[in-house]
Amino acid sequence: MPQAEGIEHHAMAAAGSYVLESDDDVEVTGELPLQMVSKLNSFVNQKLVPSRDGVCVQASSFNFLKAFMEFLTRPEVNIPVFGIGLGPVTRSSVYQASVMGKKVFATILALNVKVAPEARAVAEEFGVKILTDDVMDNLVIQFKSYADDFKKEKEAVEEVIFPCVLRIIPNYVLNAKDPIILVVEVIEGIAKVGTPICIPSRDFMDVGEISAMKINEEVDEVEKGTKVMVKLWHTNLKEEPKKFGRHFTEGDELVSHITKRSLDYLESNYQDKLSVEDRKLVGKLKSLFGIQ
Repeated sequence: MPQAEGIEHHAMAAAGSYVLESDDDVEVTGELPLQMVSKLNSFVNQKLVPSRDGVCVQASSFNFLKAFMEFLTRPEVNIPVFGIGLGPVTRSSVYQASVMGKKVFATILALNVKVAPEARAVAEEFGVKILTDDVMDNLVIQFKSYADDFKKEKEAVEEVIFPCVLRIIPNYVLNAKDPIILVVEVIEGIAKVGTPICIPSRDFMDVGEISAMKINEEVDEVEKGTKVMVKLWHTNLKEEPKKFGRHFTEGDELVSHITKRSLDYLESNYQDKLSVEDRKLVGKLKSLFGIQ
């Protein structure tokens, strides 16, 4: 089935409606005439979400697309749709899906269409999930299952806290109050975005969570011996935001605020990620935090 160049990725947010006629039940075999594009746009306008929090839908004909869109937007199904397309899934289809705000929505539900080999390659590169079937119910079941697995994996990643000890580099505090921005050296362990940071020497005072790290460009993970700029956002709403110079100084070591639960998960699922030195640090932090 040749590529549907004319309507491959349209995403609209205005209101409108359209009742498809019987002659619309044909597969897309070439560039669409403007009249057909107008019909499709009019129908899907009221079905698409304006933000990038929805899946992309690909179908072989207008009627397939119409039925699938109506099915997905039923209250009992409730899968938001951001983008649509007719014809085979191509590289452009994948590019459209790759820009979703939430990764779980970087998904293409392909109903009764083929997937071009190059599209699969690009999807793997950009982290886009392509689900295919000829039956609408099956596609919905596939997506719900994928979304559930994605949620569990995301919760697991958020639960794990890697051990790290950071030394503040003197004279490199770029912002003293929330968000605190400073340059540190990782003297032990692995520093990762999302790690909660505390100061054990000051009664385990929380100073914030690493929300971003940057060397020459933003990075998600930094190992021992690396100097990196970190941004610490205040997340403990029970306490006032901390300020450098008032609550702590350059002489304070910053340590990942581990818990028994986070260490149990780390040791159960990320042993292969930890070096011998990292495992020694885990033991050291267990003792420091009084974790049995």
